[in-house]
Amino acid sequence: MPPQNSRSLCLYRHALRYLRSPNLPFPYLSSKLCYNTRELFEIYRYEQDQRKVNNLIEWGWQDLEFLKSWKHVEKDLLNKIFRGFGNSASLNITTEVKESSSDDKN
Repeated sequence: MPPQNSRSLCLYRHALRYLRSPNLPFPYLSSKLCYNTRELFEIYRYEQDQRKVNNLIEWGWQDLEFLKSWKHVEKDLLNKIFRGFGNSASLNITTEVKESSSDDKN
């Protein structure tokens, strides 16, 4: 088994590589997810309890697999779920709502 720091570094690199890739189903969240990943690794950087470190690494891989599983969700459903997080679909919906409400007033 590799040392803990190389296992955590491997997880960190895999996570950032995926979060920056075009395969991420919600690219508008990429920068936020990368930031959160870096912050979590920084928070637990000096953790000494090996059992906790092992759990954190295991949970990290599970979370990464969970993010990867979103690629199987339909694009329309993703846009509905993450509406308001900077995706272009949410901007179109907002514009349409504003236009329709101004038409109603006239």
